[in-house]
Amino acid sequence: MLTLAIETATDLVGCALAEDDAVVATFELAHGRRHAESLLPVVDACLAQIGATIERVGAVVADVGPGLFTGLRVGLATARSLAYALELPVAAVSSLEVLAHDAALAGRVVCAAIDARRGELFWQLFRPDADAAAAAGAGVAPAAGPDGGLRPVRAVGGPFCSPPDELAAELRGLGEPVVLVGDAGDRYAAALGDVRDLTFAGPAHRHPSAATLVRLGLRELRAGRALTPEQLEPRYLRAPDAAINWSTRDGAVRA
Repeated sequence: MLTLAIETATDLVGCALAEDDAVVATFELAHGRRHAESLLPVVDACLAQIGATIERVGAVVADVGPGLFTGLRVGLATARSLAYALELPVAAVSSLEVLAHDAALAGRVVCAAIDARRGELFWQLFRPDADAAAAAGAGVAPAAGPDGGLRPVRAVGGPFCSPPDELAAELRGLGEPVVLVGDAGDRYAAALGDVRDLTFAGPAHRHPSAATLVRLGLRELRAGRALTPEQLEPRYLRAPDAAINWSTRDGAVRA
């Protein structure tokens, strides 16, 4: 059975296929913010890599955000449609968790941060789990986790949507080394750059990985946390931009 993952939380559209524990195909496309016209061709290209058809898919995993509003709507609508049509279970995974698992290091806090536009970012802090922390204390890198080689992490509060100066204050208050992943590091480097012991992970960790998404989705499914298509909901953390625009306009008219 194949598990299909759909990644549309940022401006990168991605897809991954896993069979049992192995990721067998991935395809990612940087096409600006044109998610609606890019996603289905990306899914087709991913299936074509292994000569498979959509009928071989037995479960669907979706990145539910936070992230770009249009991208999330397109991705979740596609995931729901496929799950309804093929009568499949679905799994939901946070974009910030995907980013954090890709960059987990022994002894370092990971801050996953996505550009939310309008001078804000979506962010959340993660730490290595108890086993990884114990290994770090002994000066030993933790072994790869059971989820296809992922290093285990756990969330520390959040997630949040805030201006970058609020995140900078939070990171200063930690007083320990932090690795920052996600595209918010590009846009807000100046606001975050004076935080002591903050390392920017670089381009390889700019977007959530579809391959990591499918592994985390498999973990959710095997833990009995499968959802029905109608239960698949986005985690916006903030009102969609269209609602903000209308609210601002309405306020201006009333004023």
